[in-house]
Amino acid sequence: GGFLCSLDHDGRLLASDKFSWFQGRGLWLYSFLYNHFGGDRRQLEIARRTKEFMLAAFPQPDGWWAERVTREGAAMQPFRGDLYGMYFAAEGLQEYAEAAGDEQAFETALALLRRLWEHIHHPEIGVRPQGLWMMNLRIATQMLARRNLPEVAAMGEEALDAIVGRHYNPDIGLNVEDLNFDFTRTASGATLCAVGHSIECLWMAMHEAQRRGDQRLWQECAARLRRHL
Repeated sequence: GGFLCSLDHDGRLLASDKFSWFQGRGLWLYSFLYNHFGGDRRQLEIARRTKEFMLAAFPQPDGWWAERVTREGAAMQPFRGDLYGMYFAAEGLQEYAEAAGDEQAFETALALLRRLWEHIHHPEIGVRPQGLWMMNLRIATQMLARRNLPEVAAMGEEALDAIVGRHYNPDIGLNVEDLNFDFTRTASGATLCAVGHSIECLWMAMHEAQRRGDQRLWQECAARLRRHL
């Protein structure tokens, strides 16, 4: 189960360790394919084996998830603060839950989302990149398309406000990546834009606007996305 992450251009395996980001992303991909493109049972089986590998290999006793494990699932690199792997796991698990009718997978995804949400609201985190809001918004949009979850709706609303309202710098017409915990601009990053993240954030905001039927928000985000491009 799970995905190997390092191949040479000719397909030769360069390393056999498994990075947390790509287990969650792979789980999401095969679950999404099953849900939206014909229900191929082979895709669901790949997703199932990945889910089982992830849940056996990555969770730590303290509640965080390891960042890298061996091919067989032994921990190589414990959690060192990289939140994205856990976000991708939550995203993959919620999509798999829909594919397999696996309520436990959904509850695990929701528990991960809650833990991460609490963490990014603790002042000790310091600077917060918009990439964290991006993940919260993207997961919220997908969950809310299928379930009425007021708690997740509130997360999505705050994440959307952070992306569209807080990280946007009207002086340059671009989103800046990093803000202080109180949403003030950092001294060194007031005009520094991570263009790729900003484009991702804006298309995800457009997807949320589409889910809500909010044409004004969709148009506003589309105009800003065009400016970034």
